[in-house]
Amino acid sequence: MNPFRQLLRQLNAAFLGSTSTEKNLFKRAWNTAVLWSWGFSFLRLASVLILLPLLTRLPAADFGFYYLLLSIVAITPLIDLGFSASVERGVSYAMAGATHLRPEGPPVGETSGNPNFALFWKLVRTARVFYRGLTLLLLVVLGGFGTYIVSQSAPATTHPGLAWTAWWVALLNAGFEVYASWWNVVLRGMNHVVTGTRILCLGYALKLILSAVLLIFGYGVLSVFAAGLISSAVIRSLSRSKVLRVAPPADTASLPRREMIGLLKTLWPNSWRIGLQLISTYAMALVLMLICKQKFQLAGAGQYGFSLNIAAVVQAIASVWVVVKWPMINQMRSRNDVTGIYRLLWGRIWLETLTFMLLAALAIVVTPLLLKIGGFQKEVLPSPWFLVLLVNAFLETQMIIWGTFLTTGNRVPTLWPIVGSNALTVLLVVLLLEKTSIGIGVLALAPLICGALFNYWYWPRMGPRDVGSTWLRYMFRPQHFSRAASRSGSVPSIA
Repeated sequence: MNPFRQLLRQLNAAFLGSTSTEKNLFKRAWNTAVLWSWGFSFLRLASVLILLPLLTRLPAADFGFYYLLLSIVAITPLIDLGFSASVERGVSYAMAGATHLRPEGPPVGETSGNPNFALFWKLVRTARVFYRGLTLLLLVVLGGFGTYIVSQSAPATTHPGLAWTAWWVALLNAGFEVYASWWNVVLRGMNHVVTGTRILCLGYALKLILSAVLLIFGYGVLSVFAAGLISSAVIRSLSRSKVLRVAPPADTASLPRREMIGLLKTLWPNSWRIGLQLISTYAMALVLMLICKQKFQLAGAGQYGFSLNIAAVVQAIASVWVVVKWPMINQMRSRNDVTGIYRLLWGRIWLETLTFMLLAALAIVVTPLLLKIGGFQKEVLPSPWFLVLLVNAFLETQMIIWGTFLTTGNRVPTLWPIVGSNALTVLLVVLLLEKTSIGIGVLALAPLICGALFNYWYWPRMGPRDVGSTWLRYMFRPQHFSRAASRSGSVPSIA
Protein backbone atom coordinates (compact mmCIF):
# COMPACT_ATOMS: atom_id res chain seq x y z
CA MET A 1 0.00 0.00 0.00
CA ASN A 2 1.15 3.56 -0.74
CA PRO A 3 2.60 5.08 2.48
CA PHE A 4 0.59 8.28 2.07
CA ARG A 5 -2.67 6.35 1.67
CA GLN A 6 -1.76 4.24 4.71
CA LEU A 7 -1.22 7.41 6.75
CA LEU A 8 -4.62 8.76 5.66
CA ARG A 9 -6.26 5.49 6.72
CA GLN A 10 -4.73 5.77 10.20
CA LEU A 11 -5.84 9.39 10.43
CA ASN A 12 -9.39 8.40 9.43
CA ALA A 13 -9.40 5.53 11.96
CA ALA A 14 -8.16 7.82 14.72
CA PHE A 15 -10.93 10.39 14.25
CA LEU A 16 -13.83 8.58 12.58
CA GLY A 17 -13.50 5.10 14.00
CA SER A 18 -12.69 1.84 12.30
CA THR A 19 -16.28 1.08 11.26
CA SER A 20 -18.60 2.79 8.84
CA THR A 21 -21.80 2.07 10.78
CA GLU A 22 -21.46 5.02 13.14
CA LYS A 23 -23.18 7.91 11.40
CA ASN A 24 -23.29 10.31 14.29
CA LEU A 25 -20.30 12.64 14.33
CA PHE A 26 -20.72 13.39 18.02
CA LYS A 27 -20.59 9.69 18.86
CA ARG A 28 -17.40 9.35 16.84
CA ALA A 29 -15.78 12.23 18.69
CA TRP A 30 -16.99 10.81 22.02
CA ASN A 31 -15.18 7.56 21.27
CA THR A 32 -11.91 9.08 20.06
CA ALA A 33 -9.03 8.89 22.53
CA VAL A 34 -6.99 11.47 20.60
CA LEU A 35 -9.65 14.18 20.90
CA TRP A 36 -10.24 13.46 24.58
CA SER A 37 -6.50 13.65 25.25
CA TRP A 38 -6.33 16.96 23.41
CA GLY A 39 -9.27 18.09 25.52
CA PHE A 40 -7.33 17.22 28.66
CA SER A 41 -4.35 19.26 27.41
CA PHE A 42 -6.72 22.14 26.66
CA LEU A 43 -8.11 22.01 30.20
CA ARG A 44 -4.59 22.18 31.64
CA LEU A 45 -3.89 25.25 29.50
CA ALA A 46 -7.26 26.78 30.38
CA SER A 47 -6.51 26.36 34.09
CA VAL A 48 -3.55 28.70 33.70
CA LEU A 49 -5.53 31.26 31.68
CA ILE A 50 -8.52 31.21 34.04
CA LEU A 51 -7.01 30.70 37.48
CA LEU A 52 -3.90 32.86 37.20
CA PRO A 53 -5.85 36.16 36.91
CA LEU A 54 -7.92 35.13 39.95
CA LEU A 55 -4.82 34.15 41.91
CA THR A 56 -3.07 37.42 41.12
CA ARG A 57 -5.93 39.22 42.91
CA LEU A 58 -4.68 37.74 46.17
CA PRO A 59 -2.45 39.88 48.41
CA ALA A 60 1.24 39.55 47.51
CA ALA A 61 2.02 37.50 50.65
CA ASP A 62 -0.85 35.08 50.00
CA PHE A 63 0.12 34.74 46.33
CA GLY A 64 3.68 33.88 47.33
CA PHE A 65 2.42 31.41 49.96
CA TYR A 66 0.32 29.65 47.31
CA TYR A 67 3.39 29.06 45.14
CA LEU A 68 5.34 27.96 48.20
CA LEU A 69 2.75 25.23 48.81
CA LEU A 70 2.91 24.25 45.14
CA SER A 71 6.69 23.87 45.34
CA ILE A 72 6.41 21.69 48.47
CA VAL A 73 3.96 19.23 46.87
CA ALA A 74 5.64 19.32 43.42
CA ILE A 75 7.39 16.00 44.13
CA THR A 76 4.04 14.17 44.31
CA PRO A 77 3.87 13.00 40.64
CA LEU A 78 7.33 11.41 40.99
CA ILE A 79 6.86 9.74 44.36
CA ASP A 80 5.83 6.32 43.03
CA LEU A 81 9.23 5.86 41.28
CA GLY A 82 7.70 4.58 38.06
CA PHE A 83 5.59 1.87 39.72
CA SER A 84 2.46 3.06 37.89
CA ALA A 85 4.14 2.40 34.53
CA SER A 86 4.99 -1.14 35.63
CA VAL A 87 1.43 -1.73 36.84
CA GLU A 88 -0.04 -0.47 33.56
CA ARG A 89 2.31 -2.66 31.54
CA GLY A 90 1.62 -5.69 33.75
CA VAL A 91 -2.15 -5.21 33.41
CA SER A 92 -1.75 -4.99 29.62
CA TYR A 93 0.20 -8.26 29.64
CA ALA A 94 -2.48 -9.89 31.80
CA MET A 95 -5.24 -8.70 29.45
CA ALA A 96 -3.30 -10.28 26.58
CA GLY A 97 -3.36 -13.59 28.45
CA ALA A 98 0.10 -13.67 30.06
CA THR A 99 0.41 -16.56 32.50
CA HIS A 100 3.02 -14.79 34.64
CA LEU A 101 5.31 -11.76 34.59
CA ARG A 102 9.08 -11.50 34.40
CA PRO A 103 11.40 -9.01 36.10
CA GLU A 104 12.70 -8.19 32.63
CA GLY A 105 11.39 -9.03 29.16
CA PRO A 106 7.84 -9.62 27.89
CA PRO A 107 6.04 -12.94 28.50
CA VAL A 108 6.58 -14.04 24.89
CA GLY A 109 5.33 -17.59 24.28
CA GLU A 110 3.57 -17.59 27.65
CA THR A 111 0.19 -16.12 26.70
CA SER A 112 -3.13 -17.90 26.26
CA GLY A 113 -4.74 -15.20 24.11
CA ASN A 114 -7.61 -14.68 26.58
CA PRO A 115 -7.44 -12.20 29.49
CA ASN A 116 -5.83 -13.69 32.58
CA PHE A 117 -7.99 -12.13 35.29
CA ALA A 118 -6.30 -14.14 38.05
CA LEU A 119 -3.04 -12.30 37.29
CA PHE A 120 -4.99 -9.08 36.79
CA TRP A 121 -6.46 -9.21 40.31
CA LYS A 122 -3.07 -10.03 41.79
CA LEU A 123 -1.74 -6.84 40.22
CA VAL A 124 -4.71 -4.80 41.48
CA ARG A 125 -4.35 -6.05 45.06
CA THR A 126 -0.59 -5.53 45.03
CA ALA A 127 -1.04 -2.00 43.70
CA ARG A 128 -3.60 -1.25 46.43
CA VAL A 129 -1.23 -2.28 49.22
CA PHE A 130 1.76 -0.55 47.62
CA TYR A 131 -0.03 2.79 47.19
CA ARG A 132 -1.49 2.67 50.69
CA GLY A 133 2.01 2.35 52.12
CA LEU A 134 3.35 5.00 49.73
CA THR A 135 0.60 7.42 50.71
CA LEU A 136 1.35 7.00 54.41
CA LEU A 137 5.07 7.51 53.76
CA LEU A 138 4.36 10.66 51.75
CA LEU A 139 2.10 12.10 54.46
CA VAL A 140 4.72 11.50 57.16
CA VAL A 141 7.79 12.73 55.26
CA LEU A 142 6.15 15.59 53.37
CA GLY A 143 4.12 16.51 56.41
CA GLY A 144 7.26 16.75 58.53
CA PHE A 145 9.48 19.09 56.54
CA GLY A 146 6.51 20.80 54.86
CA THR A 147 4.98 21.78 58.19
CA TYR A 148 8.29 23.26 59.28
CA ILE A 149 8.53 25.38 56.11
CA VAL A 150 4.91 26.49 56.42
CA SER A 151 5.43 27.47 60.07
CA GLN A 152 8.03 30.00 58.91
CA SER A 153 5.75 31.58 56.30
CA ALA A 154 2.12 31.27 57.44
CA PRO A 155 2.34 34.11 60.01
CA ALA A 156 3.26 36.53 57.20
CA THR A 157 0.01 35.88 55.29
CA THR A 158 -3.13 37.97 55.71
CA HIS A 159 -5.04 35.07 57.29
CA PRO A 160 -2.63 32.70 59.10
CA GLY A 161 -5.42 30.36 60.16
CA LEU A 162 -6.61 29.98 56.56
CA ALA A 163 -3.00 29.50 55.44
CA TRP A 164 -2.55 26.61 57.88
CA THR A 165 -5.85 25.07 56.74
CA ALA A 166 -4.66 25.39 53.13
CA TRP A 167 -1.46 23.54 54.01
CA TRP A 168 -3.25 20.62 55.66
CA VAL A 169 -5.67 20.36 52.74
CA ALA A 170 -2.73 20.56 50.28
CA LEU A 171 -0.99 17.74 52.16
CA LEU A 172 -4.13 15.58 52.17
CA ASN A 173 -4.63 16.33 48.48
CA ALA A 174 -1.05 15.27 47.69
CA GLY A 175 -1.48 11.99 49.57
CA PHE A 176 -4.90 11.22 48.14
CA GLU A 177 -3.73 12.09 44.62
CA VAL A 178 -1.08 9.36 44.93
CA TYR A 179 -3.56 6.79 46.25
CA ALA A 180 -6.45 7.71 43.94
CA SER A 181 -4.48 7.75 40.68
CA TRP A 182 -3.70 4.05 40.38
CA TRP A 183 -7.26 2.98 39.52
CA ASN A 184 -7.09 5.10 36.37
CA VAL A 185 -3.71 3.51 35.58
CA VAL A 186 -5.32 0.05 35.80
CA LEU A 187 -8.13 1.21 33.51
CA ARG A 188 -5.62 2.39 30.90
CA GLY A 189 -3.73 -0.88 31.17
CA MET A 190 -6.96 -2.67 30.28
CA ASN A 191 -6.90 -0.60 27.07
CA HIS A 192 -9.91 1.49 28.14
CA VAL A 193 -7.95 4.60 27.23
CA VAL A 194 -10.96 6.60 26.04
CA THR A 195 -12.92 6.01 29.25
CA GLY A 196 -9.87 6.71 31.42
CA THR A 197 -9.19 9.99 29.62
CA ARG A 198 -12.85 11.04 29.83
CA ILE A 199 -12.72 10.53 33.58
CA LEU A 200 -9.52 12.59 33.83
CA CYS A 201 -11.13 15.36 31.77
CA LEU A 202 -14.21 15.37 33.99
CA GLY A 203 -12.10 15.46 37.15
CA TYR A 204 -9.86 18.25 35.85
CA ALA A 205 -12.84 20.30 34.62
CA LEU A 206 -14.44 19.92 38.05
CA LYS A 207 -11.19 21.05 39.70
CA LEU A 208 -11.02 24.09 37.43
CA ILE A 209 -14.62 25.14 38.09
CA LEU A 210 -14.46 24.59 41.86
CA SER A 211 -11.12 26.42 42.12
CA ALA A 212 -12.53 29.45 40.29
CA VAL A 213 -15.71 29.50 42.39
CA LEU A 214 -13.83 29.21 45.70
CA LEU A 215 -11.37 31.93 44.66
CA ILE A 216 -14.23 34.26 43.70
CA PHE A 217 -15.92 33.66 47.06
CA GLY A 218 -12.77 34.55 48.97
CA TYR A 219 -11.28 31.23 50.09
CA GLY A 220 -7.85 32.31 48.86
CA VAL A 221 -4.95 29.85 48.89
CA LEU A 222 -7.25 27.08 50.15
CA SER A 223 -9.28 27.07 46.91
CA VAL A 224 -7.15 25.13 44.42
CA PHE A 225 -6.09 22.45 46.91
CA ALA A 226 -9.63 21.86 48.20
CA ALA A 227 -10.86 21.56 44.61
CA GLY A 228 -8.02 19.13 43.86
CA LEU A 229 -9.04 16.91 46.79
CA ILE A 230 -12.61 16.66 45.47
CA SER A 231 -11.38 16.11 41.92
CA SER A 232 -9.10 13.22 42.99
CA ALA A 233 -12.01 11.59 44.84
CA VAL A 234 -14.20 11.78 41.72
CA ILE A 235 -11.46 10.37 39.46
CA ARG A 236 -10.81 7.48 41.84
CA SER A 237 -14.49 6.65 42.28
CA LEU A 238 -15.33 6.66 38.57
CA SER A 239 -12.16 4.77 37.55
CA ARG A 240 -12.67 2.10 40.21
CA SER A 241 -16.33 1.71 39.29
CA LYS A 242 -15.47 1.21 35.62
CA VAL A 243 -12.76 -1.37 36.37
CA LEU A 244 -15.12 -3.36 38.59
CA ARG A 245 -17.80 -3.32 35.88
CA VAL A 246 -15.44 -4.52 33.15
CA ALA A 247 -13.49 -7.17 35.09
CA PRO A 248 -15.19 -10.28 36.51
CA PRO A 249 -15.20 -10.64 40.31
CA ALA A 250 -12.00 -11.85 41.92
CA ASP A 251 -11.79 -15.49 42.97
CA THR A 252 -10.51 -14.80 46.49
CA ALA A 253 -10.83 -11.94 48.91
CA SER A 254 -7.13 -11.50 49.62
CA LEU A 255 -3.69 -12.23 48.20
CA PRO A 256 -1.16 -14.12 50.34
CA ARG A 257 1.69 -11.91 51.56
CA ARG A 258 4.27 -14.19 49.95
CA GLU A 259 2.72 -13.83 46.48
CA MET A 260 2.36 -10.08 46.91
CA ILE A 261 6.01 -9.66 47.88
CA GLY A 262 7.02 -11.86 44.95
CA LEU A 263 5.00 -9.71 42.54
CA LEU A 264 6.49 -6.51 43.98
CA LYS A 265 9.97 -7.95 43.44
CA THR A 266 9.03 -8.74 39.85
CA LEU A 267 7.75 -5.21 39.17
CA TRP A 268 10.41 -3.31 41.10
CA PRO A 269 13.52 -3.64 38.83
CA ASN A 270 11.98 -1.63 36.00
CA SER A 271 9.96 0.63 38.32
CA TRP A 272 12.98 2.14 40.04
CA ARG A 273 14.72 2.60 36.69
CA ILE A 274 11.78 4.56 35.26
CA GLY A 275 11.46 6.52 38.51
CA LEU A 276 15.14 7.46 38.61
CA GLN A 277 14.99 8.52 34.96
CA LEU A 278 11.99 10.80 35.66
CA ILE A 279 13.56 12.26 38.81
CA SER A 280 16.80 12.94 36.91
CA THR A 281 14.92 14.85 34.21
CA TYR A 282 12.92 16.77 36.83
CA ALA A 283 16.09 17.66 38.73
CA MET A 284 17.82 18.87 35.57
CA ALA A 285 14.87 21.13 34.68
CA LEU A 286 14.78 22.53 38.23
CA VAL A 287 18.54 23.21 38.33
CA LEU A 288 18.49 24.91 34.92
CA MET A 289 15.64 27.15 36.07
CA LEU A 290 17.53 28.08 39.24
CA ILE A 291 20.67 28.84 37.22
CA CYS A 292 18.61 30.97 34.84
CA LYS A 293 17.00 32.84 37.72
CA GLN A 294 20.37 33.58 39.33
CA LYS A 295 22.13 34.59 36.11
CA PHE A 296 19.36 36.48 34.29
CA GLN A 297 17.09 37.50 37.18
CA LEU A 298 13.33 36.95 37.28
CA ALA A 299 12.79 38.52 33.85
CA GLY A 300 15.12 36.02 32.19
CA ALA A 301 13.62 33.13 34.15
CA GLY A 302 10.16 34.17 32.98
CA GLN A 303 11.33 34.37 29.37
CA TYR A 304 12.95 30.93 29.52
CA GLY A 305 10.10 29.36 31.51
CA PHE A 306 7.45 30.75 29.15
CA SER A 307 9.33 29.34 26.14
CA LEU A 308 9.59 25.94 27.86
CA ASN A 309 5.85 25.99 28.55
CA ILE A 310 5.07 26.58 24.87
CA ALA A 311 7.39 23.73 23.84
CA ALA A 312 5.78 21.47 26.47
CA VAL A 313 2.28 22.25 25.15
CA VAL A 314 3.39 21.44 21.59
CA GLN A 315 4.93 18.18 22.82
CA ALA A 316 1.83 17.24 24.81
CA ILE A 317 -0.57 17.83 21.91
CA ALA A 318 1.59 16.07 19.32
CA SER A 319 2.45 13.07 21.51
CA VAL A 320 -1.21 12.16 22.03
CA TRP A 321 -1.19 10.26 18.71
CA VAL A 322 1.17 7.64 20.13
CA VAL A 323 0.43 7.86 23.87
CA VAL A 324 -3.14 6.59 23.51
CA LYS A 325 -1.89 3.39 21.86
CA TRP A 326 0.76 2.26 24.37
CA PRO A 327 -1.64 -0.11 26.25
CA MET A 328 -2.53 -1.82 22.95
CA ILE A 329 1.14 -2.03 21.97
CA ASN A 330 1.89 -3.60 25.36
CA GLN A 331 -0.66 -6.30 24.60
CA MET A 332 0.81 -6.83 21.12
CA ARG A 333 4.24 -7.17 22.71
CA SER A 334 2.94 -9.90 24.97
CA ARG A 335 1.58 -11.80 21.96
CA ASN A 336 4.71 -11.13 19.88
CA ASP A 337 2.51 -9.47 17.24
CA VAL A 338 5.36 -7.74 15.43
CA THR A 339 3.36 -7.07 12.26
CA GLY A 340 0.54 -5.42 14.24
CA ILE A 341 2.98 -3.22 16.16
CA TYR A 342 4.77 -2.29 12.96
CA ARG A 343 1.59 -1.16 11.21
CA LEU A 344 0.02 0.59 14.20
CA LEU A 345 3.08 2.52 15.32
CA TRP A 346 4.24 3.69 11.89
CA GLY A 347 1.26 5.93 11.12
CA ARG A 348 1.08 7.24 14.67
CA ILE A 349 4.74 8.30 14.62
CA TRP A 350 4.21 10.18 11.37
CA LEU A 351 1.06 11.88 12.71
CA GLU A 352 2.93 12.93 15.86
CA THR A 353 5.89 14.17 13.81
CA LEU A 354 3.78 16.22 11.39
CA THR A 355 1.61 17.62 14.21
CA PHE A 356 4.70 18.75 16.11
CA MET A 357 6.21 20.43 13.05
CA LEU A 358 2.97 22.28 12.30
CA LEU A 359 2.46 23.48 15.88
CA ALA A 360 6.12 24.45 16.25
CA ALA A 361 5.95 26.54 13.06
CA LEU A 362 2.80 28.24 14.35
CA ALA A 363 4.44 28.88 17.73
CA ILE A 364 7.45 30.57 16.10
CA VAL A 365 5.31 32.81 13.90
CA VAL A 366 2.20 33.44 15.98
CA THR A 367 3.39 33.64 19.61
CA PRO A 368 5.34 36.93 19.33
CA LEU A 369 2.46 38.48 17.36
CA LEU A 370 -0.14 37.45 19.93
CA LEU A 371 1.98 38.78 22.79
CA LYS A 372 2.43 42.08 21.00
CA ILE A 373 -1.21 42.47 19.96
CA GLY A 374 -2.49 41.47 23.39
CA GLY A 375 -0.10 43.76 25.22
CA PHE A 376 1.05 40.94 27.49
CA GLN A 377 4.17 41.69 29.48
CA LYS A 378 5.82 38.40 28.49
CA GLU A 379 8.43 37.39 25.95
CA VAL A 380 9.78 34.16 24.54
CA LEU A 381 13.47 33.57 23.87
CA PRO A 382 14.97 35.43 20.89
CA SER A 383 13.84 33.79 17.63
CA PRO A 384 17.05 31.78 16.88
CA TRP A 385 17.17 30.35 20.40
CA PHE A 386 13.43 29.70 20.49
CA LEU A 387 13.89 27.69 17.29
CA VAL A 388 16.78 25.75 18.89
CA LEU A 389 14.56 25.03 21.91
CA LEU A 390 11.81 23.66 19.68
CA VAL A 391 14.28 21.57 17.65
CA ASN A 392 15.51 20.04 20.90
CA ALA A 393 11.91 19.37 21.97
CA PHE A 394 11.24 17.68 18.61
CA LEU A 395 14.26 15.38 18.88
CA GLU A 396 13.30 14.66 22.47
CA THR A 397 9.83 13.50 21.37
CA GLN A 398 11.40 11.09 18.88
CA MET A 399 13.68 9.73 21.60
CA ILE A 400 10.71 9.36 23.96
CA ILE A 401 8.71 7.43 21.34
CA TRP A 402 11.40 4.82 20.81
CA GLY A 403 12.56 4.77 24.43
CA THR A 404 8.98 4.11 25.56
CA PHE A 405 8.60 1.50 22.84
CA LEU A 406 11.60 -0.37 24.25
CA THR A 407 10.01 -0.25 27.72
CA THR A 408 6.95 -2.07 26.35
CA GLY A 409 9.34 -5.02 26.23
CA ASN A 410 9.60 -4.74 30.03
CA ARG A 411 13.12 -3.27 30.10
CA VAL A 412 14.54 0.24 30.52
CA PRO A 413 17.81 0.47 28.58
CA THR A 414 17.54 4.28 28.38
CA LEU A 415 18.16 4.90 32.11
CA TRP A 416 21.86 5.62 32.43
CA PRO A 417 22.29 7.37 29.06
CA ILE A 418 19.48 9.80 29.95
CA VAL A 419 20.74 10.34 33.52
CA GLY A 420 24.24 10.96 32.17
CA SER A 421 22.96 13.32 29.49
CA ASN A 422 20.96 15.31 32.08
CA ALA A 423 24.02 15.70 34.31
CA LEU A 424 26.19 16.66 31.33
CA THR A 425 23.63 19.26 30.27
CA VAL A 426 23.88 21.05 33.62
CA LEU A 427 27.69 21.01 33.49
CA LEU A 428 27.70 22.31 29.92
CA VAL A 429 25.32 25.14 30.79
CA VAL A 430 27.59 26.26 33.63
CA LEU A 431 30.68 25.99 31.42
CA LEU A 432 29.17 27.92 28.48
CA LEU A 433 27.82 30.65 30.73
CA GLU A 434 31.27 31.13 32.24
CA LYS A 435 33.38 30.80 29.09
CA THR A 436 31.20 32.27 26.32
CA SER A 437 28.99 35.29 25.65
CA ILE A 438 26.07 33.28 24.26
CA GLY A 439 23.84 34.39 27.11
CA ILE A 440 20.41 32.93 27.80
CA GLY A 441 20.55 30.90 24.57
CA VAL A 442 22.86 28.48 26.40
CA LEU A 443 19.79 27.02 28.11
CA ALA A 444 18.39 25.99 24.73
CA LEU A 445 21.69 25.00 23.11
CA ALA A 446 23.20 22.79 25.84
CA PRO A 447 20.34 20.21 25.98
CA LEU A 448 20.43 19.93 22.19
CA ILE A 449 24.19 19.30 22.12
CA CYS A 450 24.10 16.73 24.94
CA GLY A 451 21.10 14.90 23.52
CA ALA A 452 22.62 14.78 20.05
CA LEU A 453 25.78 13.14 21.40
CA PHE A 454 23.93 9.86 21.96
CA ASN A 455 20.25 9.72 22.92
CA TYR A 456 18.71 11.57 19.97
CA TRP A 457 20.17 9.21 17.38
CA TYR A 458 20.82 5.96 19.25
CA TRP A 459 17.30 5.15 20.53
CA PRO A 460 15.54 5.93 17.20
CA ARG A 461 18.08 3.52 15.71
CA MET A 462 17.56 0.77 18.30
CA GLY A 463 13.74 0.95 18.47
CA PRO A 464 13.06 -0.16 14.86
CA ARG A 465 15.51 -3.02 15.31
CA ASP A 466 12.99 -4.57 17.70
CA VAL A 467 10.56 -4.93 14.79
CA GLY A 468 13.21 -6.22 12.41
CA SER A 469 13.87 -2.98 10.57
CA THR A 470 16.02 0.13 10.41
CA TRP A 471 14.87 3.70 11.04
CA LEU A 472 15.07 4.78 7.40
CA ARG A 473 13.31 1.64 6.12
CA TYR A 474 10.68 1.79 8.84
CA MET A 475 9.81 5.46 8.35
CA PHE A 476 9.99 5.67 4.56
CA ARG A 477 9.37 2.12 3.28
CA PRO A 478 6.64 0.65 5.54
CA GLN A 479 5.40 -1.65 2.78
CA HIS A 480 8.81 -3.41 2.73
CA PHE A 481 8.13 -5.18 6.04
CA SER A 482 4.76 -6.57 4.97
CA ARG A 483 6.17 -7.90 1.72
CA ALA A 484 9.14 -9.51 3.45
CA ALA A 485 6.87 -11.10 6.06
CA SER A 486 4.48 -12.46 3.45
CA ARG A 487 7.33 -13.98 1.42
CA SER A 488 8.92 -15.65 4.45
CA GLY A 489 5.66 -16.59 6.11
CA SER A 490 6.96 -15.41 9.48
CA VAL A 491 8.03 -12.31 11.36
CA PRO A 492 11.01 -11.73 13.64
CA SER A 493 10.55 -12.35 17.34
CA ILE A 494 10.82 -9.38 19.68
CA ALA A 495 13.60 -10.03 22.16
